[in-house]
Amino acid sequence: MRVYNEKKVITGLIIIIICSMLLGGAGYVLEYKFGFLKSRNEIAQDNNNSSNDNFNINTTKEYNSSNIKTINVETVSTNINIIPTEDDKVRIHFYGNTNTENAASYLESKVYLNKL
Repeated sequence: MRVYNEKKVITGLIIIIICSMLLGGAGYVLEYKFGFLKSRNEIAQDNNNSSNDNFNINTTKEYNSSNIKTINVETVSTNINIIPTEDDKVRIHFYGNTNTENAASYLESKVYLNKL
């Protein structure tokens, strides 16, 4: 019957656990940074979806200016242009491109108590 030295067995197991964790961490970093483990189909699909898909936003709304006394504009990160005209209408034209259709910006407007 063999006699095992418990100290050597525990030390060996600890070394195996540490090596496994280091190799797992290295694999994670390689996959995250370089896509090392992805197949060619997955890489091609990621490249096709990343920057080539642009979704066009083009919305126009029009209101009669005789009912509007105040215009309030709230925006997150969009530049706005206000162009005065001789027309009797207030026209809102919201346009641009985005990379993601799910989180695309949208235009929301309403007239309430002489305020647009």
